[in-house]
Amino acid sequence: MAKDFYTGTSLVWRENKKKWQGNLYWYDEDGKRHQKSRLFTSKKRESQERFDEWKYELNRKARRTTNPVETVRDTNRKTVGERLREYLKYLESEVANGNYEQSTLTAKWDSARLYIFPDPIADIPYLKLSKNEILEWEQRLRDKGISNGTIGIPYSLLRRVYNYDIENEKIEDTPFRFLKSPKAGKREKAFATDESLRRLTEALEKRWNRERGDVHAMCYYLALYTGMRGQEICGLRWRDVYLSQDKMAIRNVIARNGNDPYTKSPKTENSERIIPIAPRLKEKLVEWKRRVSWMAGVDEPEPNWYVVGDEDKFRKPQWVTQNFGRFCRRNNVKASDGTYLTMHGLRHTFATVAVQEKVVDIKTLAAILGDTVTMVMDTYAGVGDDDLKYQSMELIAKAFEERTAGDD
Repeated sequence: MAKDFYTGTSLVWRENKKKWQGNLYWYDEDGKRHQKSRLFTSKKRESQERFDEWKYELNRKARRTTNPVETVRDTNRKTVGERLREYLKYLESEVANGNYEQSTLTAKWDSARLYIFPDPIADIPYLKLSKNEILEWEQRLRDKGISNGTIGIPYSLLRRVYNYDIENEKIEDTPFRFLKSPKAGKREKAFATDESLRRLTEALEKRWNRERGDVHAMCYYLALYTGMRGQEICGLRWRDVYLSQDKMAIRNVIARNGNDPYTKSPKTENSERIIPIAPRLKEKLVEWKRRVSWMAGVDEPEPNWYVVGDEDKFRKPQWVTQNFGRFCRRNNVKASDGTYLTMHGLRHTFATVAVQEKVVDIKTLAAILGDTVTMVMDTYAGVGDDDLKYQSMELIAKAFEERTAGDD
């Protein structure tokens, strides 16, 4: 019977994990012993059974391999940059199989090309990357003026590669184990103040009336009165707008793949939702639908036509964003932080008004925005509401006075 490549029989209790850990050992060509570990469960008998199955499967694979030492050490022959490219290539195959989103992969490639491949960290041997080298890499990026929020993206990508290799038993440990991801400083969301909101709506109305309906203004009205994201607005089709029922469905969004945008389903279940249409917005949609039909010489837009596109061709979200920026600069529409209001700032404005005016509960607002309740609470529950805090304290004080007045 062939000798086992992996040896070891005992389990070790990991107090910090509250689980049993199994340790296996293998030897390289120089006779140096290496350890391979895996956590199981909190029950020893169950963990022992799983450990034995794990050991059996590893040795079965080792017996079928010409040189198991080379297989175990294969990753050690690569640099961080080489292993990262391999991982991204693997994700490309996942995209082709429909298991991964192209826009997400494109963002990862962009991040790697900007912040990892040009840096010395890419040339470090993959298995020799240390905690200090990671920290030095972070500092080099900060010295270039890169924010913590931006650094966190390539940081998470590299950490995911190491975690993936641990999960697939290619490596035994990760240099990221005792490190924390760079955290972006909390930044208050910029929204339209009352003055800028009046300025915005007046300018929008003038543009709408002048053009007798305008595709850009329609985009802005949709964002302002629903809190929809730009990619959702550009992906909205007439078949998903139910004017007779005062509602619309978010079923498609426009994603980016470099300079080649494409249509896809919303990223999360929360994002795929039904949004009620407010009377003011319905008025604009009815007018816009009539104008679209007139321009196309038809009685009704085709169901698959995009609401703010060119019939069956969608408008790029970045165009909408850029045009809104120019619109705000021309009309001096500024946000609460003093900068010019952005397209995404319309979403913040919608949510902030809803929270400050207390016209809707947080759960309902989250459903309209397509976010989780936690996200809405963390993002909007305290945005720009200092006046409300003072008013609330006054009401609480008044309540105390009323309760104690009867004692006199």
